[in-house]
Amino acid sequence: MAYVFVLMRDQKPSSEYSQLTQTKAQCEEKLRGLVPVCVRQELEDTISSLKQQISLLQQRLSMLQDDIDQGSVSSEHLVTSTTSLHQLFGDNNCLSGPPPPYDGRRLETNSPSMGPAKEVEMKGQSRD
Repeated sequence: MAYVFVLMRDQKPSSEYSQLTQTKAQCEEKLRGLVPVCVRQELEDTISSLKQQISLLQQRLSMLQDDIDQGSVSSEHLVTSTTSLHQLFGDNNCLSGPPPPYDGRRLETNSPSMGPAKEVEMKGQSRD
């Protein structure tokens, strides 16, 4: 037997939830008072900058994916883009693994210390 629980938006939060929210707000206020204004401003600026970089990288990724889907991207352009992303992020897990296959080929990515990415032939597929 399956049970379905529905949270009604019109319902007021429980007293535990209200107390938790209030306690969280009090703790945040205390922490704000402990952090010097210049440090807090620097952290907020850093967060804002990182959000902008994420947005720009998502747009760039979307454009590259559109190019790949349309088949209008050259392998040299893709290698350069992948290499520059690896240089930007290093060996971060978000970029681990090769990009999706295209045109019967894929890119073998290496860490920046091992040199640039190179194009390799996929097993079981012929290269035209």
